[in-house]
Amino acid sequence: MVQKHKPWAKLTALERMAAAGRFDECIEPARALLGDPACHMKAVILLARCAAGQSRFGEALRWAGRAHRGSPADSSVGTFYGALLIADGQPSRAVPVLAEAFRKGQSAETGAALTQALTASGLNPDAVRHLSILLDRFPVSRTPLLRQVADRMILDGAAPGWVSCEAGDRLEGTLPLSWFAPDDPIRLLADGRELLRMEASAFVDRFGHIPADGTPNGALAGFALSFEAGLHGADIALLRGESPFLGAPTRLRPRPAEVEGVVDIEGAQLRGWARLVQHPERPVAVVVRDEAGRAFTIPADRTSGSAEIPDDGSPPDFSIDLETTGLAPGWLEVGAGPDRTPLAGSRLRWIDTRAALRGLTRLSRSVRRPDIPCQLDAATVEAVVAALERAPSPVQPTRPVMPPRPFRTDRRTDIVIPVYKGHAETLACLDSVLASGAVPAGCELVVIDDASPEPALVRDLRALAAAGRITLLRNERNLGFPATVNRGFDLHPDRDVIVLNADTVVSGDWAGRLRRAAYAAHDVGTVTPLSNNATILSYPSSVPAGARTGNDEPPPLTADQAAALDCLASETNTGLWIEIPTAVGFCMYVRRDCLDEAGGFSEDRFSTGYGEENDFCMRARRLGWRHLAATDTLVAHVGGRSFGSRKALLLARNLRILNQLHPGYDTLIRDFLKRDPLIEARRRLDLARWPREDSQGYGPATLLVTLDLGGGVERHVRGRCATLRAAGRRALLLEPVAAADGTPERCRIVDPQHEDLQDLVFSTAAELDRLVAVLRLAGVEAVEFHHLLNHDPILLTLPDRLGVPHEVVVHDYSWICPRITLIDGSGRYCGEPDAAVCDSCVEENGSRYRQAVPVEKFRQRAAGLLGSARRVVVASRDAAARIARHVPAASLTIEPWEPPLPIPDPPLYRRAAGRWRVGLVGAIGRHKGYDILLGCAADAASRDLPLEFVVVGYSQDDAPLFATGRVFVTGRFAEGEAEGLLRENAIDLVFLPSVWPETWCYALSDVWRAGLEAVAFDLGTIAERIRERGRGHLLPPTLGVAAINDALLDCLESAPTPIPVSPNPVASIFHSALQDPQ
Repeated sequence: MVQKHKPWAKLTALERMAAAGRFDECIEPARALLGDPACHMKAVILLARCAAGQSRFGEALRWAGRAHRGSPADSSVGTFYGALLIADGQPSRAVPVLAEAFRKGQSAETGAALTQALTASGLNPDAVRHLSILLDRFPVSRTPLLRQVADRMILDGAAPGWVSCEAGDRLEGTLPLSWFAPDDPIRLLADGRELLRMEASAFVDRFGHIPADGTPNGALAGFALSFEAGLHGADIALLRGESPFLGAPTRLRPRPAEVEGVVDIEGAQLRGWARLVQHPERPVAVVVRDEAGRAFTIPADRTSGSAEIPDDGSPPDFSIDLETTGLAPGWLEVGAGPDRTPLAGSRLRWIDTRAALRGLTRLSRSVRRPDIPCQLDAATVEAVVAALERAPSPVQPTRPVMPPRPFRTDRRTDIVIPVYKGHAETLACLDSVLASGAVPAGCELVVIDDASPEPALVRDLRALAAAGRITLLRNERNLGFPATVNRGFDLHPDRDVIVLNADTVVSGDWAGRLRRAAYAAHDVGTVTPLSNNATILSYPSSVPAGARTGNDEPPPLTADQAAALDCLASETNTGLWIEIPTAVGFCMYVRRDCLDEAGGFSEDRFSTGYGEENDFCMRARRLGWRHLAATDTLVAHVGGRSFGSRKALLLARNLRILNQLHPGYDTLIRDFLKRDPLIEARRRLDLARWPREDSQGYGPATLLVTLDLGGGVERHVRGRCATLRAAGRRALLLEPVAAADGTPERCRIVDPQHEDLQDLVFSTAAELDRLVAVLRLAGVEAVEFHHLLNHDPILLTLPDRLGVPHEVVVHDYSWICPRITLIDGSGRYCGEPDAAVCDSCVEENGSRYRQAVPVEKFRQRAAGLLGSARRVVVASRDAAARIARHVPAASLTIEPWEPPLPIPDPPLYRRAAGRWRVGLVGAIGRHKGYDILLGCAADAASRDLPLEFVVVGYSQDDAPLFATGRVFVTGRFAEGEAEGLLRENAIDLVFLPSVWPETWCYALSDVWRAGLEAVAFDLGTIAERIRERGRGHLLPPTLGVAAINDALLDCLESAPTPIPVSPNPVASIFHSALQDPQ
């Protein structure tokens, strides 16, 4: 175990070394970690930091670019990369990188850098708007870069000053003195009401200070204003006359937490991590306090206690054995930083399991000796029960069946809404519940204020209660969601409860529909509606069916859109109630008899929220209660507003706890998502929303049957859709849906004009007639087969069933080879032997198709489709000849995928640090020559050849390539970026080592657009194209790696097209990744 974690310990030490500016000492050890898949990306980032720290920005950009492409979801990496682009004089390239990083991370530093990039790109109006948002959201004292950017903006004349909420009762800002005449009026407004008007000179005298060193373009005066508590939540505006300061209006609200982190408890071991948001490299003190007020402090410094580093590389920062601290078992508060900010997971409960065991022993003795009175006190009983509740209870695949029994149907219902933050969202929720002027029939609206820190929200809730519109309860201190809901459960012990989040919007007879589902049978325990943001119950979705995880980013939904969808659901899915594994807590109807048997939410395991409803549902499920989705109801949900940035921390922590309590929970959810029993309900909604005719007036539709794997096929299909639209036709796609092992193939209709319809999914064989009917209604008059991989072969009958003509477009050899690429077990081109040899190859090496079919039958089936096609389109003569050998009856048409390219002059490069730089382009898997590249790199290293390789793209496994010391991989790129990346990486020559006879190769086109020459095997369409255009070299397909390297050097050193030598030497791209040649 210790050995397994050594690379992470080394990496942590190197990161500290780099933070101390010891870059030279970091580089060599970081190089050694590039070949470790677990540490690779962090080593890349470390090398980028080292290069930037040494002002080698070009090299830093290459490393940071790889990190960004390899970790596109990491906003910190995106911010770093964008900042380097700005430093390198490329602000326009930095704008989209930083915009995406800010969208994901919402960091003040990222936002400030984005403002810089917008300004440097000449997008001043966008920069002003963005800076105003930042000033309203982030206190400048924690982000010096934000202050610098704001100062620069007002010195450039963007506004008369800027203002920002520094804390709940304090505003700070700056104004340029040169802008103001002494008698210019400064006005201060709160919620539109003028609180202050005074001349600029008096304002500065009273509230301001002038920096001693001044500024280059005129002195700046900083100012600060403090406000009384009654104005918390008010919108504050500062104006020069009628001209607002940047950032105004801004709302007075509590300062965002300076610390983030998470804590959990296992037995007596308290573990977690904490860090300062603005200075994550600095250790932070963690304070644990028990109910008696005793405290214990430990630094979260990544090496404290006995914390082990987990496999995912996210090191826990502290670990405390509570039995050594002098603290007492019971409830614990855990905070960190100067303000003792509570960590995600605090407040939590430490149970003295040994005391509980002793209590159980006494209890068992008293049961055996009824003549001996039981001496258990209440605290011991509580500890015993809590310990028993924490005992793991495995989730069974099949729910127990509850025998029929009578049940009440006349209970009233409490609608319980816990409230903490989110003034506007909460009032919108309450307005929607009270839309008809009163709560739904048979219901009481109970709002529980969980010690909200927003005075305006508290004030408005009290006003609603005083008007008799809600029942209002208030917690004296913040208890968190589970405990607050339990208070609602306990308010009226004879009533059902609808738990409703404060960031939802309901419409229509939503409560009545939920109630009808709840009383559909004796064993229904909970009911949850659909929502735009409801994990497994989300609709509509931005992610295709079959690719959902239950935690996908939801699409936005306005209240009007939600109301329209809810109305549609009530009409389309009337009475369609489907069993689900668990309710979703944003809106769940809980029957009282289920609640009485299963108990309330666990208050000591899930902290302030997330996962408590799943725990409750697992307990109820074990008792035989069912959980239903009411697909005839849809409730809009903002999601996670009260939790803010703590959501991700709480989700990860609580999901782990949930699986500890209920082993198999994750499997239960995964199986549900694979089966997807909700697809029928979502499909009904999609079909109801799908226009029968194209919204842009296009004519008859052409259906393109294709795959869902991206690459060249997707690129060609996208272009084909554009061609059809230009010809006045409507283009529809039919894609496969990822299927679990043992489940039938499914397919999905995709309308490029309506990408929000993700659920037009059909079980291909079982619902073929319905699919055909839908396609006929959509006006399909022709079918193009681009690919059948992952489709049910019954789709071959689609043209006949529709009664329309069809064409086939050949992208590879999936029509004649079950392995698709004509590659045998040796990893090279097979030579296209007879079917018997192919059967042996498939048996030994596998097929890409799920259904095992003899090769002869496989080809006959395809020949029937190709032979009856109106035409079979191929991109080259080589591809035509191969298809014709197997399907002589095919009506072949040769249409190159792209028109002839004008090829520019070659760029000016020179050998990098004594090495030639050979590029590869695209996704380098085995069929694209991965094994050959790995062998060539190893050979170049062992013979110390003047060769290094750059993969412009990615590979099936990057780490082994880096481990050779001769390969750099840029990472995935978007379409259109390859040409620029080839130039940026100063490629001298491109090697396209595909070992199968490609049918086109867009990568070759990218190479020629960059003015480069290509080396490839004399095989397939690549060879045909190089012969026709020149600008390349062909090698025998059977050449070994050493001979390939020799051939590459021959091409470079005596190229038919001379490669000029640049007057400016170019450093090796591997300066910080590889040993420089001697």
